[in-house]
Amino acid sequence: MKKTVSLILALVLALSLCAFASADDRVEVEFWYGLGGATGEIIKNTIEEFNAMQDKYTVVGVTKGSYTETFQEIQAPIASHNPPALTILEFSQVSTLANKNVLEDLTGYIANSDYNPDDVVSSLFNQGKFGDKVFALPLQGTTQVFYYNKNLFDAAGIENADELLDSWEGVLEASKKLVAAGYKGWEPMWGRYNLIDIAYSNGGKLLSDDGRKVLINSPEWVEAWQFIRDAIADGYMSIHSGGQGWEYWYATIDDVMLGKAGGYTGSAGDQGDLDFSYIVAHTQPKNGLNGHPGAGVTEATQLVILKDASPEAKQGAFDFVNYLTNTEHTAQWSLKTGYIAVRLSAQQDPAYAAYAAENPQILIPLKQADEVSAPYVLDPTGNQIYDALDIACDLVEIETIDAQEALDEAAETAQKALDKYWKSVDAGN
Repeated sequence: MKKTVSLILALVLALSLCAFASADDRVEVEFWYGLGGATGEIIKNTIEEFNAMQDKYTVVGVTKGSYTETFQEIQAPIASHNPPALTILEFSQVSTLANKNVLEDLTGYIANSDYNPDDVVSSLFNQGKFGDKVFALPLQGTTQVFYYNKNLFDAAGIENADELLDSWEGVLEASKKLVAAGYKGWEPMWGRYNLIDIAYSNGGKLLSDDGRKVLINSPEWVEAWQFIRDAIADGYMSIHSGGQGWEYWYATIDDVMLGKAGGYTGSAGDQGDLDFSYIVAHTQPKNGLNGHPGAGVTEATQLVILKDASPEAKQGAFDFVNYLTNTEHTAQWSLKTGYIAVRLSAQQDPAYAAYAAENPQILIPLKQADEVSAPYVLDPTGNQIYDALDIACDLVEIETIDAQEALDEAAETAQKALDKYWKSVDAGN
């Protein structure tokens, strides 16, 4: 009997040691992401699923406050050649790191896997291509759409909401009616993105056709930004700004959800935080400003693998990316967040098709991407043009400086950076 017990104990100990050895043999894949709310929870759950379904890798998620904080904090480990294997970045941030040659080319990984680029929305996949290399793969597609509180619109006597929201002039008219009824009017989300959209919706362009001149202080830009500046200064529109991480974003959402403000311009991905029993989704104005076609930028949020991570960690990171963005997961991601699914096959996913039939708001970002869309323009200066627009945005939205003054200053800074870029190109560097 004692021998039997001893054998059992020995076997249990051996199995335990094997389990620990197996766990120790796993390759650790460090993954930084600046996502909160519903999206952050989905990432956490998917990491747990991936770690449980295989025994080669352990993905370790490290949460950050936002995309901006992730990008800022990753600079030091990149410089010391000890970066995390994987992170999520915005398009402009990817281009900056691609120019620094610190991202892994994913072309070979794709060729040796079942990842099918033909099944990925081309406009999203192409944003990760730089020449003949692929430095990023899309996690989600996003565009800025409208959300409004139907109860407040009704209380303010606005019976033609969809008609008014088809032009920026109509948005201002609705804002005035909301303010007159004792509510806040429209709330553009703080930051350059919405202001770029309205500039494009007034016929504006970021760069000249030859790419050598910045056009951000053209009449089209100035008029569009002044439109928002005046609406804020006159009390018909307002913004939340600053705070930690996504604090300003959720404060804006709360204003509309809690019946303080009539509506806001936000991300397709906000849908997971909204109650569509009284919140309505709408595309950005199809008639733009002054009758110009609407033009909301469609952008991919992207997954990148850092070149200086170990070969094993980089392979694990790619395998996780492939799992995270497969048909089933990208369909579920879109269902739970409202972001645009990156795989075309997601639209044939039974759960997605059934949900869309009963919840049409999920189709609004797709409709905007198809009907009221503009491509994200790559900043060749390594984001210095967009950085200048960030500064101008704060001057206009927070300090209510005249748009001409703010954009003239931004254009001067941006043009110097662009001239420097072209001087290097022309010199063959």
